[in-house]
Amino acid sequence: MGVDSDFQRAKLERTPFKWLVRMTQPINISCPLLRELVSRWSSNDQSFRIREFLVPLSGVDVCMGLGLGITGQEVSFNDNNLGLVNNLFNGEDITVSSIVEKLNDKYLNSKKNVDDFCRLYILLAFVVFYFPRTTRTVCTYPFYLLDSLEDLHLYNWGGTVLSMLSSSLDRCSYNFHHQKNLQGMYLCDCVLVLQVSVLLLEFIFTLIYYFIDGPFFFIEQLWAVQHVGMGTLSSFPRFIDWPSLTMRSSRIESAFLYNENLYSVLFLFFN
Repeated sequence: MGVDSDFQRAKLERTPFKWLVRMTQPINISCPLLRELVSRWSSNDQSFRIREFLVPLSGVDVCMGLGLGITGQEVSFNDNNLGLVNNLFNGEDITVSSIVEKLNDKYLNSKKNVDDFCRLYILLAFVVFYFPRTTRTVCTYPFYLLDSLEDLHLYNWGGTVLSMLSSSLDRCSYNFHHQKNLQGMYLCDCVLVLQVSVLLLEFIFTLIYYFIDGPFFFIEQLWAVQHVGMGTLSSFPRFIDWPSLTMRSSRIESAFLYNENLYSVLFLFFN
């Protein structure tokens, strides 16, 4: 979601969503991996069950994965105040297509309209990246918070992503285990957090440490990930430089089930 103009980039980089302008390529989401994680989600514990362990999903994952803070004021998605950004649409339906069309408008790409451009850019980020939905029209988003770009840092965006993703996992996990509406089952919100989860990766490292070759192996492989052509673990936030996942469902499932496959799980993550 890069931008062409330096003045637009400079303005956006003073907001909590500054990392998006540094994205240079699309991120592929691994549906088989998400399905496996949904099947292992425990709503009561807000954690993933992996063998005899519980691996929690926490604000650390959101912070390290997306670069969002996890403190600040609550973000409300139920406020009917549409704010300044709604005025740009003159009563028409707000959709992904109409937002993109406005962003490409020459009028909004001038310096004097940089604030409106940034409001639209962040709204698009809400809709397709941080809080994606399946509805066509864009509604029940915190439009009003975009009125003051300078105050966006006051809000708990990371905590909001975590809360909404956890709720989505709760719903999907219930449907999965009760065999309800499996054809129409979908995860909303920022599932990318699951794919770049810090704690899941650390947990895999821990299992390698305890069940395979001990401390020397663990330290050696951690060094390799950090330094030998696998530097994505040290990127911040992680989504900026994250590789594609190419595992099939059967390989992911077996990897979570058997200790002897944990070594291959780690390196399959980084194809």
